[in-house]
Amino acid sequence: MTLVPARSVGVGVASNFRRAAHVSKGLRLIKERFGRMDISRIYKSSDFSNEGAFYWNLAVKFESPLDLNELKATLKSIEVSCGRLKYSKRSGRVCLDLDILVMDGMDGEEASWINGDLHSNLHGAFPLQDVLSERSQVALGFTKHNFQSLFDIKVFRHRSIEWNRFL
Repeated sequence: MTLVPARSVGVGVASNFRRAAHVSKGLRLIKERFGRMDISRIYKSSDFSNEGAFYWNLAVKFESPLDLNELKATLKSIEVSCGRLKYSKRSGRVCLDLDILVMDGMDGEEASWINGDLHSNLHGAFPLQDVLSERSQVALGFTKHNFQSLFDIKVFRHRSIEWNRFL
């Protein structure tokens, strides 16, 4: 395992099947592996593929010394532990989806998108506003004000849950 200095990681968490059970288990496993984490509110959104039920979307932020490939492998194993199958999205039943959205760069660089930019990450990135600092949000190309203006707030209803009760 190649270790790099610990850096902040923002991960999108989504589920549209047995949401409470799978999200709780996934968050517990992330906490066991990485320790302290910040957890956003839950945002409800429709399944844009029209294959399945609505999603719960949230974001978590934690520190990790793993390089990107090792982090992806670790999160993939957590998805599998929560019942994720290779064909889950095609079947419309997603137990748990974990996507690395942002990471702080090396040597104290500001957060940057792992794939694409703000506009290509809008759906999964919306909950990040709850866990990222204003400075990181600006580095990623949005502030709370202009980021929220990109969304129809009526579509992204949110709910706060005290996750510490479950973890």
